[in-house]
Amino acid sequence: PDGKGRPVAKYFSNARNCHYIGVHLTKNILAHAVADAEGNILSADRDEFPPEGETKLRTVNRILSVIEKSVGALPEGKKMCGVGVAVSRWLRPPLSNFDLGSDLPEIIARATGLPVFSGLPISVLLFRELALFPERRDVMLVHPGMVLELGLVRDGAIPADADALEKSFSHVCVDEKGVECYCGKRGCLENYATL
Repeated sequence: PDGKGRPVAKYFSNARNCHYIGVHLTKNILAHAVADAEGNILSADRDEFPPEGETKLRTVNRILSVIEKSVGALPEGKKMCGVGVAVSRWLRPPLSNFDLGSDLPEIIARATGLPVFSGLPISVLLFRELALFPERRDVMLVHPGMVLELGLVRDGAIPADADALEKSFSHVCVDEKGVECYCGKRGCLENYATL
């Protein structure tokens, strides 16, 4: 009480009251989950919608509605402290007519006032792996779904150039005379290793 600084009895961490929402958007599915600061999943759901006629505005409004409902469902004294967003490459050019991935974090942050982290869906799986196995410092995941995804963790962190690494991996030429890819090259790995 006589020294400098904050008295311990009056100031303490508020982390136990913080909750976070994760949103994963694919071509016609909006999946979302709310977790507490310890990583416990408190609620999870997914909404399917027809991709025909879907616009960027409708998609953004779907996401904002999910966040608003999740904030409204929090127990008294708890608050939403952050949003994580993973957007499939199917919803980004050149695979999509509009680019939902690039400005979505800014739109959500402006509308909600919450900090927003954005990443690729494969990165979300990597974070899950790191949470389940914290002793793993270097991890590589390859997912051959609708597009070929590569996720990397180096020394416990996703590298800053993860998006560029994923794109270059997906478009490695495996057959110079192969089928033409949407990227303009021929014989890209993604054309042979996806479902």
